[in-house]
Amino acid sequence: MAGLPRAGSTMLISLLSQNPRIHGVPISGLCGIFTGIYANWDKGEFHIETPNPEAKRAVLSATLGAYHENAKKPIIIDKNRQWTPHILLLEEILGRKIKIIVPVRPIVEILASFEKIRQTHPLELTGADEAIGGGTTIAARAEYFAAPNGVLGLAYNATKDAVVAGFLDRLLFVDYNKLMNDPETQLKRIYEFLGEESFKHDFKNITRPGESNWRVHKFPGLHDVRHVFEKQSPDAKRILGDEVYARYNKEEPWEAWT
Repeated sequence: MAGLPRAGSTMLISLLSQNPRIHGVPISGLCGIFTGIYANWDKGEFHIETPNPEAKRAVLSATLGAYHENAKKPIIIDKNRQWTPHILLLEEILGRKIKIIVPVRPIVEILASFEKIRQTHPLELTGADEAIGGGTTIAARAEYFAAPNGVLGLAYNATKDAVVAGFLDRLLFVDYNKLMNDPETQLKRIYEFLGEESFKHDFKNITRPGESNWRVHKFPGLHDVRHVFEKQSPDAKRILGDEVYARYNKEEPWEAWT
């Protein structure tokens, strides 16, 4: 699972994890470890002097296979927004096409959601405020998130690039608002995409698999999940203001794919 932040990915992972055949991981280090091995393999003097592509392939394959070995379930859903830039590498190692669930949401709603977190926890210094410093404003924070290296910008550009590169058939876009308004239909799409039989989910008793510490990302409650499946959409225009809202409010191509 990849997609955009604040687009319901943790809720979706938690919901899918009710299925006994699925091991869902809302926070995982696998992508970083896997891509780190790949990026650093040929930097060592030994591998430069004596290339060993067979070992490189074997280690990368073993990393993918071993990370979730204790789960003992046939379906593993590992969430990281930077899986999409590595589709070709993953398919080269796995020897098959991969499938990535891509939660999306209007950009203005994502920015408003981040801002709402800040408003709800005024005592905590968020990562955005810390990075921007004394010039922090609603507009500056929106730009911080949407910048090429921002949490939103990175995910957005990675998703867009995967589509441009011709990998649309590997991606299933799940719109946050459609998921929250009609979860059964979206779950049916997901199960068909995975090639799995449908499962009856409990929308009134949702438990997040695993714990998280918001202080790592410096946004209180960033990965919290409500126990009852319900939509909470802040008024993006009211929260962001007319100018910021107008700047980021635009149609996105994924609207045709959800």
